[in-house]
Amino acid sequence: MMISNRVVEEGRRSQLRLIVAGFVGVFLLYSTSFFVPMAIMLLASTGDAGIGVSEYSGLEAYREFLGSSYYREILLDSVQLAVVTTVVAALVSFPLAHLLVRGSKLVKAVTFVAVLSPLFVSVVVRAFGLELFLRRLGIENSGTAVVIGLVQVLLPFMVLPLAASFRELDPLLVTAARTLGAGRIRTAFQVSLPALMPGVVAGAVLVFVLALNNFAIPTILGRPDDPVIAQVIYQSATTFADFTLASAIAITILAFVVVLLAATGRLGSRNPNLGQRE
Repeated sequence: MMISNRVVEEGRRSQLRLIVAGFVGVFLLYSTSFFVPMAIMLLASTGDAGIGVSEYSGLEAYREFLGSSYYREILLDSVQLAVVTTVVAALVSFPLAHLLVRGSKLVKAVTFVAVLSPLFVSVVVRAFGLELFLRRLGIENSGTAVVIGLVQVLLPFMVLPLAASFRELDPLLVTAARTLGAGRIRTAFQVSLPALMPGVVAGAVLVFVLALNNFAIPTILGRPDDPVIAQVIYQSATTFADFTLASAIAITILAFVVVLLAATGRLGSRNPNLGQRE
């Protein structure tokens, strides 16, 4: 009996050591792949990393980026592009998410394949293929082409969170609202939409952040004289070897994204059980 207890205790200790080793390994991997590069980039943004050639030191790069009308206009254009992409993706995703959850087995399968299969193809390949198609329509290298490309690439990140919210939406709520005399539009805005807000917020944040930081689509489908913020960062680092300015812009965008995530996280956590099945 004592030997058996010792074996069990030793087994538990071995499992505990494996768990601790796993956590330590994940922490070290995450640290070396995220925290260390972020620390280097933070140092580079103040000119203290000794990387590249820059005329800025201290917080001068931040002041240049935030105070320059040139960079401010590019940032506002990039935010506007991300907002338009998010809105269009949401409008397209609502019917697709509805079909993915409420459709027949065949409709669900076709919708699932249509939404997810593009993820197995390189973004660059899809962008060049889309460019050939848009060229026939005469809208290549334009803002419209960039929006179409971003929506096509980022659509799954909006559809899937919406589909999850549709699964949690109790159809009896919609039936009850219609029975009590509410019309389709009133039911959609006062019953369905509030219940779907967690999915809408999650999808909108994903699409907005990915669109704001996208480099490939604007480069391939956009105009060279109308850059987005990701292209400015790339150009500053590679063409001008100004890693200080590039790092300052990247850190500023990262801070903006963190604030956005914190704000939308609070919004998405309101009434989390609304419309869900009991």
